[in-house]
Amino acid sequence: MVFLNLKSYIQHKDKWYIVDYKSNYLGDTYDQYSQTAMFDAMSDHHYFLQYHIYLVALHRNLGLRLKDYDYDTHFGGVFYLFIRGMHPDFASHYGVFYDRPTKSVINYLSDNL
Repeated sequence: MVFLNLKSYIQHKDKWYIVDYKSNYLGDTYDQYSQTAMFDAMSDHHYFLQYHIYLVALHRNLGLRLKDYDYDTHFGGVFYLFIRGMHPDFASHYGVFYDRPTKSVINYLSDNL
């Protein structure tokens, strides 16, 4: 497999992150974009599966590109940004979902996909 145009990732300092912007409507107020509400949306729309697939692709890509690649050292996490729920006054309390799967999970998925 070759990943020439892998999108939705950023590098900050020495770490790589997956970033995906979502425009899902979860309600009219910012508090309707709580961690619980976003978790439910992530589950309902299969975004957990989506980012694990993205992460396996990034993991493999970095393994080919970086001589000393190590998941624990170089991978920072996954951000799903629910843009309708984001506001600078709320920092990351609303509209920002973050996760960082363990190395063992990613190695298992990479070995079996």
